[in-house]
This record gives sequence, C-alpha cells and structure tokens, in this order.
Amino acid sequence: MRRRWALAGAAALVGLAILAAAPNYLDVQRSADADRFRSLLDEYGEFRLASAAVLDFAFAVLYAATVVAVVGGRPQARLGVGLVVLGAIFDEVENAFVLRGALGADSLSDGAVDWMRRFGTLKSISLILGVALVIVGVVRARREPGGDPAVA
Repeated sequence: MRRRWALAGAAALVGLAILAAAPNYLDVQRSADADRFRSLLDEYGEFRLASAAVLDFAFAVLYAATVVAVVGGRPQARLGVGLVVLGAIFDEVENAFVLRGALGADSLSDGAVDWMRRFGTLKSISLILGVALVIVGVVRARREPGGDPAVA
C-alpha cells in the first residue's frame, strides 16, 4: 500500500515541478505550428522548457506505474490499465518532440510540431478511455460477490 501512495505522491510532485518550470506547458504541447512553439520557447527559455520535458518523461512513467500498482492485472480493469500504459508511451514520444524542439528550435519544422500534436492526441484519447475503463473495472470488481477490497 505504501508503494502505491509513494508512486502517486511522486507523480503529483513531478507534475507540480513541470508546472513550476513551464506554467503553460500544455500550450507548448498543443502548439499550432513551429512559430508558436518558438514563441513559447522564447517565453520560457531553453533550459526551463527542456527541464519540463525531461520531468514529463518521469511523469509519464510514474502515472503509468501508479495505475499498474493500484489496479494491477485485475481482469475487470485490464484493458483500462493497458490503455493508460499505451497513453504513457504516446506521452513519451510527444515529450521527445518537445525536448527536441526545445533544444533545436532553429531547425524545428511545422511537420515535427504536427507529429508532436498527433502523439499528444493519441495520448489524450488513450488516457481518457483508459481511466474510464479502470474506473468501470474497479466499480465492477467491488460490486461482485466478495468484492475486491484491494482497490478500495
């Protein structure tokens, strides 16, 4: 039980650190084009934006690990857990585009920003569906006879 809370706490702290480094980090990830990305880079600076991207690598690992630790392989929530992990993988690819853009903004293309946004969209879809299925799975597990107290 402590490990679950430690993972969740670490994820929360890393999330806060991302916001401290780049308060509008989501705007960076949703940049419409390379010029918008560069304007946000100018606002934050290379170091802060690169730091936020590196922290986001850790954040994706931590939120996926938290879901795996809390819900695990319970049959009712297995698909949801898989989608959260898939969302974290998409998040890592998106983070790689952000980091690459932060460190090489002069050569950043609109195409690269488009790919970053595509992976961000896939991340969002996977996470929304995954979390919804995890919640449904946990509720179903608790309602079954002899419900699963480990997910309470």
